[in-house]
Amino acid sequence: MQAIYLLFFSLFPSYLHGFAVFEISGTADVFKNNAVYAHYGQEVSLFCTPKISLSSNEKRFVQWTINGMNICEGSQGVVGVCYWRKHDGVESFAVKLKAEKPMKLSCIYNRMGHDDWDNATVQIFTGGDGNPVRVSPSYVDFNESDTTIELACSTNISAGGFLWYHNNELLRPSDKVLIFTNGSLILSKPTSKETGIYACIAKNWSVGGFVEVRGKATISDKHQVSKNMLYGETAELSCPVYGYPMPNIVWKRENEDLIVDYKFNIRMLVANDSGRIHFESCNGIANGTLIIRDATYDDRASYTCVATNEFGSDNFTVLIRVKDKLAALWPFLGIVTEVVILMIAIFIFEKRRTKHEELELKETREQKMTLTAPNNNEKELRQRKS
Repeated sequence: MQAIYLLFFSLFPSYLHGFAVFEISGTADVFKNNAVYAHYGQEVSLFCTPKISLSSNEKRFVQWTINGMNICEGSQGVVGVCYWRKHDGVESFAVKLKAEKPMKLSCIYNRMGHDDWDNATVQIFTGGDGNPVRVSPSYVDFNESDTTIELACSTNISAGGFLWYHNNELLRPSDKVLIFTNGSLILSKPTSKETGIYACIAKNWSVGGFVEVRGKATISDKHQVSKNMLYGETAELSCPVYGYPMPNIVWKRENEDLIVDYKFNIRMLVANDSGRIHFESCNGIANGTLIIRDATYDDRASYTCVATNEFGSDNFTVLIRVKDKLAALWPFLGIVTEVVILMIAIFIFEKRRTKHEELELKETREQKMTLTAPNNNEKELRQRKS
C-alpha cells in the first residue's frame, strides 16, 4: 500500500517568524507524526519545497543530512540521490534512497548566519520481510476488553538494547508501560490511545522494526456539547481521535460537508470564506481541529466531527452560539435599569407621601388655631351687659 503524506515544518529567521518556509512531502507505506514507516529495502522519495523564493545561489545551501552530514555526498553509509525537480510549476529539493535501516533525516538550510533556522527532522523506520529485526506479533487488533498488549523485539545483530517508540514518541517506563531489557514491551489497561505504530530501535540506531496495533476510530473527548463565542472572535473545535489505521476526519455543518477534499492535504480547503474557516491537525491527524475566525452570526450552527477508518467510525456534535460583544453587558444594564426605575418609584412615592403629610400637618394646625382662637361674639355680648 502506498500513501502520500505531507509534513509541514518551519525554518524561522527573525523576519519569517510564524511562517512555514519549507514543506516536505514524499512517498512511503505509512507516515505519522513526522515518521516514515517503510518496508525494508523500499525506495523512499522525499521532497523539500521552499515556500519562499530562493535564488540559484541560495538553493545550493539546502541539504538533506543525517547527523549533520550531507547524505547527498554518500555520508553516513547512506547513498541518497539528490536533485532539484519541478512539478506542476513548484520546485523541490528531492532525495531518493532505500530504507535499509532506521534513519533520522533533516532538511536544512546550511548557510552561515542562518543558525537560528530550525531543522526539520523525519525519522525512517523499517519493517517487513528481510528486516534484520523481528517484531512479534506481526500485528495486534485492539479490543476494549484487552487487559494488556504484549510486544517483543529481537535480532541476531548486536543492538545494545532497544528503545520503544509509539507513533514516533519515545516510550518511558510507567504504571502503564513496562519495558524489559530483552526487548519486550507490555502495555497495561490499554485504551484506544494505545493504538498506532510501535517501533523498536536499537540504542545505536543500527537496526529496528515496527508493528501495528490496530483499532477503530475513537473520539476521546465528547464532553463539550455547546460553545458560546462573541461576534468577531476565533473559535477552535478539537476532535481528539485515536485509532489505527489513521482515521480520516470530515467536518459537517448542519449535516453538510465543510471539506472540499480531505485525502491528501493537511491544510484543507473549505467551501467558503477563503480560509476564514480552516482546519489544523490534532494528535497528528489531519483536519482534527476546526478553526473559525472572525465569527459572524451566520456561524451559529451544529458542527459534527466524523472520524472513520477501516475498523469503524465515531462522531460528536457541538453547537456554536455567536453572541453580540455586548451580550455580557445586557444583564448588567437590565439590572441597572431596574434599580433606576425602582429608585425613581421610591422617590416619587416618598415625594407624594411627604407632600401628603405636610398637607395633613397644615390642616391639623389650622384646626388647632380655630379651636384656641377667642370667640368675638361672646366678647361683644359681655361688653354690652356691662
